[in-house]
Amino acid sequence: MLKREICTAEKWESSMSQAFSCHVLQSTQWADFKGKTGWRAQFLLWWDNEDNLLGGASVLIKTNVLPLLQIPLAIMYVPRGPILDWQNEELVSIVLADLGEYARENQAVYIKIDPEVFFNIEENQEIVTPCAGKTVEAQLKENRWRYAREQIQFKNTFWLSLIDDEEKLLANMKQKTRYNIRLAMKKGVEIRAATEEDFHLIYQMYAETSQRDGFIIRDEDYYYSLWKKLYQAKMAYGLIALYDDVPLAGLMNFVYQKRAWYFYGMSTTKQRNLMPTYLLQWEAIKYAKSLGCEIYDMWGAPDEIDEKDSMYGVFRFKQGLGASLVRGIGAWDYVVKPFWYQIISIVLPSVLGLMRFMRRNQINQEIT
Repeated sequence: MLKREICTAEKWESSMSQAFSCHVLQSTQWADFKGKTGWRAQFLLWWDNEDNLLGGASVLIKTNVLPLLQIPLAIMYVPRGPILDWQNEELVSIVLADLGEYARENQAVYIKIDPEVFFNIEENQEIVTPCAGKTVEAQLKENRWRYAREQIQFKNTFWLSLIDDEEKLLANMKQKTRYNIRLAMKKGVEIRAATEEDFHLIYQMYAETSQRDGFIIRDEDYYYSLWKKLYQAKMAYGLIALYDDVPLAGLMNFVYQKRAWYFYGMSTTKQRNLMPTYLLQWEAIKYAKSLGCEIYDMWGAPDEIDEKDSMYGVFRFKQGLGASLVRGIGAWDYVVKPFWYQIISIVLPSVLGLMRFMRRNQINQEIT
């Protein structure tokens, strides 16, 4: 028998951190930040009859999804969760059913999950996280979950084990990557830590990167608020690459429970021949290791490895650093209200497309 508890953020954090390894997107700090962007969080814990903790989920809830219709519609999202033993097939089926019931009780249109469940982790035997992807995928289908047409996060990523010493980490990289790191050092590229005073500079480089590489980012206030919150909680660090005191590139990484995430990378077109991004990553990896992190998550890889894919260059860059490709099961939806689910699936992408078009013009104005 499984008992579900809705608890405080403090209880969820203390209970889960002692028993499970959680993604930063399941942290209470992330939930608190998202609370300022139109979401509210509920924290679920699951217990057995002997009060043993079986798992948990930080659930983000957004109401009034289609405000123009003046109909109170709510959607739910469990970013990189729920957290539980995905090898326990009986527990998985019970939790999946309970999440569906939870969504019905709260009259949500649907609930979306994208847990850290993997099909496989390639090339690196030091990363021993069990891969239950095929079994869990079958259980999701049996419990009336459907593969989501809207994938919020990257389905695949790259993990770099930080267990080895620095010499071995360098040796595990591709020869060209090591060459580029040493070239940047030899040519005088310097790396320094970023402070809150640098967040505007980092955002400006990020905006330039988005325009150059063709992806849309949010406004500066969003990133400033996020980076400040996690930076002050000692859950984020930024680095900037410079040459002759001129900023060339930067990054903003998150840290939580012995893992670091390369969430945001940015660069300019200046002195790219000096390979600043390679040295930047090497210093970021060393810093994560110094913080006690055991995994460096490079946050994002193509769905399919294809030279024609727009992310193929990113794939080669991350692979060159010695990281292992991690293939995940992606996001899945449990639909409570099929009619409104279809409406939201049609309307929201159109609205988001218009917003992206408008945002692209705004970004162009910000960096010119």
